[in-house]
Amino acid sequence: MIKVRIIKSLNEEAALLETRRTRDWIDQQAKKKGRLRRNYKETMMAFYDAGVKNIPDLKVMEPENPYDENLIKAIELYYSGKFKELLKSIGITQLSDFDKQGYKFIDTMDNLADYDRYEDEKAAQKKSGEDYESAEKTPDGAIKIAQIGDWELLDAHTGEVSERCVVGTTWCTATPSVYDQYIQKDLKLYYLFNDKMEYPNNKLSIGIKNGDFKWGGHGGFSVDAKNDGIKSYDQAASILGKDADEILNTLQTYYKKDMQSRGKSASGLDDTLYIRSYPNFLRKARSLKDSSQRIQFYDNLITFLRDEVGNPYRFAHNLLPIFAHILEDKEMRSTKFLQGEKENIKSEIGLYLTLPRFLNRASKKVPKYFDLIYDTMIKELVDKKGNVDDYRVFKALHSIKNLPENDKLELHKNKAIEDLTDKKQKLTDYLSMGMDDEVMNDVVQKTLDGINSKLKTIEDIARIKELT
Repeated sequence: MIKVRIIKSLNEEAALLETRRTRDWIDQQAKKKGRLRRNYKETMMAFYDAGVKNIPDLKVMEPENPYDENLIKAIELYYSGKFKELLKSIGITQLSDFDKQGYKFIDTMDNLADYDRYEDEKAAQKKSGEDYESAEKTPDGAIKIAQIGDWELLDAHTGEVSERCVVGTTWCTATPSVYDQYIQKDLKLYYLFNDKMEYPNNKLSIGIKNGDFKWGGHGGFSVDAKNDGIKSYDQAASILGKDADEILNTLQTYYKKDMQSRGKSASGLDDTLYIRSYPNFLRKARSLKDSSQRIQFYDNLITFLRDEVGNPYRFAHNLLPIFAHILEDKEMRSTKFLQGEKENIKSEIGLYLTLPRFLNRASKKVPKYFDLIYDTMIKELVDKKGNVDDYRVFKALHSIKNLPENDKLELHKNKAIEDLTDKKQKLTDYLSMGMDDEVMNDVVQKTLDGINSKLKTIEDIARIKELT
């Protein structure tokens, strides 16, 4: 016990000594500022009072940062310790690390504060938007959309209600948190029940996103009670019977009204909050312990990036670690459920990684993601007949810095040379026939010149590669 008190006393004395040294340092620096010493001291003491208690961190703040409220708020938030572990996970343990890791201090802390505001706002909006006091309810608490024939159309609208509704199915929406995560954005799940139908067609889940039905395989959003996928409108119609069109049209109409009633965030914040801040993305992803929730979050984010963000390059610094985190999530390699969503996520990320600015920034990690980048290139670089354009693939592969050792570059080079040489021979043979059609001859000659230019480009690249 005596040892504990001694250690505690020594720690307190060390802290006081550090504080005294820091204040003395501020006084010494202020004296060097001449007429500006008073303003300088007020600024540095404001930083000190906000939580910057050690000299190295004050030196980081000293050179440029003027006194302003936003900076003081950012400092107070940083020294509150609330985000200590999160920032540590991205390599930030002191103020100077923000610049080293490529993060702007005030922007990063502002984004972290916005995250809490955004999440609170969404929770409040969801509560008010899903009140539905005037709607007819079933005994389980679901909103009764309509009764069409023997089919009862329901909107569970909360995870708790969903848990009660889906008894007798193998749906993952029996877990309230899973259902709540699914319907956060543009996806809605509606339940169709018919006691006169035999299992597994007595209970159906139908998913709608952006106004379109989400048909799919096992474990998807549109399934029967056994969780087997409803893969098309026709398959749904064959189960629903003569009232199928009316039922499905009613769901789409209800979906539109439902989305309009939910409205937008009052603060104007949206999913750019995650895209513009990797730490915020990390917070959200880590908070989703259920793997299906994380996949849905990734899918929503990638869809938002594609449909709502005009210029993704401005977020490149944050998007690359976001893409890396998603691709390295072990659930992305699982084939148990949501395969369609996972493939969509990989495909969309692959397209971004093949864009020049992303590819150049990601060059250090290219070996890790090369297969995804290569597969995307093959899908994108096809000619008008649907055949792979080996010349374009060769050039695209050559442009990649830190290209991993593989035979694909040489493979497409050889195929391109073979294809171009064959075309060149055919065009040369045509010109040697001496046809009188000047227009056609001119077109052939220009095509031949283009082929010769491509062959020369391949030759030049190969020569440079040999020299290096």
